[in-house]
Amino acid sequence: MLGVRRKDNSAEGAGPAGRGFGSLWSGAALAILAIAAIFALVASVAADIELDEEHAGKWDCPECKGQSNSSLAIFDFLGHDPTAVETPELNSAQQARADMEAGTEETKELNSAQQARADMEAGKEAEADLNTAQRARAEMEAARAETGSRDYVHGEFLVSAEDAEDADVILDVGSYYETSHIKGAIPLYWEELLDENNNPKSAQEMAEIFGNAGISPQDSVVVYGRCEPCDDISVAPFVFWAMRYVGHDEVMVLDGGLNAWISAGLATETMANARPAANYTPQVRSDLLASYDEVASGDRQLVDARVLEDFAAYKIAGAIHIDYDEVQTSEIMKGSDDLTDVFAGLEEDGPIVVYSYAGARAAMVWLALQLMGYESSVYSFNDWEENSPPVKAILKNARADPNPARPGPVNIYAVFEVVSDESSDGEISTAKRWKR
Repeated sequence: MLGVRRKDNSAEGAGPAGRGFGSLWSGAALAILAIAAIFALVASVAADIELDEEHAGKWDCPECKGQSNSSLAIFDFLGHDPTAVETPELNSAQQARADMEAGTEETKELNSAQQARADMEAGKEAEADLNTAQRARAEMEAARAETGSRDYVHGEFLVSAEDAEDADVILDVGSYYETSHIKGAIPLYWEELLDENNNPKSAQEMAEIFGNAGISPQDSVVVYGRCEPCDDISVAPFVFWAMRYVGHDEVMVLDGGLNAWISAGLATETMANARPAANYTPQVRSDLLASYDEVASGDRQLVDARVLEDFAAYKIAGAIHIDYDEVQTSEIMKGSDDLTDVFAGLEEDGPIVVYSYAGARAAMVWLALQLMGYESSVYSFNDWEENSPPVKAILKNARADPNPARPGPVNIYAVFEVVSDESSDGEISTAKRWKR
């Protein structure tokens, strides 16, 4: 018919845009089919082909290497594992917390190491203390073994470390109280009992000192202590003598001193102790302190307890020498057999006076005499020098060596003749006075 055209809705009748869209879908479908075919082919071939180890190593193909996870082989082959869980990065607060926890662990380990080191050092110190105690015990046992028989007449004047614990008062009279002392001991330095001339104070003064230290006449007292500036000798016998002199009955010397206490495993300390003051009225035993007149009378047996050099240089006429070290070893009094030999030159029935400068060395020998039952007393050589008249002497001879003198040391030797006051027509020399 003229002027009429029918609308065609078929694909062939579509325009250029419709034809392009249909072509795109057709191409995508073909590509997917091709890739699927390739994968199927590769899987079938890999399953049928067995590669030796040498050739399998050239391919990073898990299926080729015989791994069982075949479903993930293609991802492993492509270098990706979808099952791997990635650790998320920590934010700054989480990182700080993690660092703190790590630091805490390191600190714990460091503290553990420090504690272990401290425990090791403490163990070494404990071992050193044990070794010191063992050594002291061994030395004490050796010293006691040397003493032999201890069959004393007055053995009650000595006390062992074990028995000393029962005393009312333990008195440290030496130089080492601040360093270490027997637990519970009170201090009383022995020189407090000396006057300005290094002679023993009066009985009344001594009694007041003991009372101020907290000692009453009824107390049982144990004394120990060494004097460092006095050649480290024991000065306990001097204080023992002083207490006996003012009338104290129950007083004893700790045999072996502080070393005996330590070797017995008994407690020591550094804390200072004190007792409330007590009233002390002396009951003087005057026969325990000799006077100048008694010594000068010639009626007493005289024992010089100073060091041998001083005895050789100048002594009281008629005195014999018995050294401090002859009657004790390591503050342990020698046995009765040894002391019998030491005192062999003395008469048992005659009174004996023992002297040294201030009386400390004399008191040790005096204590040994008391143990053995001798009638004995103490005297200060300082008092002898103070009360003796000046010595007058005539210079008889003198020489120098070398002579003539040269620069350097020169020794001068002189010989004097002692004369009486009536015949003092020569040079006069005053004897040197010794003080300690």
